[in-house]
Amino acid sequence: MACVLYREGVGHVEHGIECEMTTCEVEHLEGLLASGWLVNPPGYETALATSTEEPARVELTDQEIREAAKEAGIDGWETKRINTLRKALVS
Repeated sequence: MACVLYREGVGHVEHGIECEMTTCEVEHLEGLLASGWLVNPPGYETALATSTEEPARVELTDQEIREAAKEAGIDGWETKRINTLRKALVS
């Protein structure tokens, strides 16, 4: 089974990054990694590594917040202020 490795250089473009690419057999993988080859192109970040953003917030209407408070069993859901209910739902 062949492995694909990358390092800084020219001749190949992978994920928009110009680099050098080579293939090797599994038994040579450790040696090539030790000599500076990489599993991903240099500078490439996986989706997990770049996903430091907080998830998108969904703004609920006042009525939706009251309904959620009612379902959560919060006392005074029908008369408390929306911000009070919002805080109670989050905690």
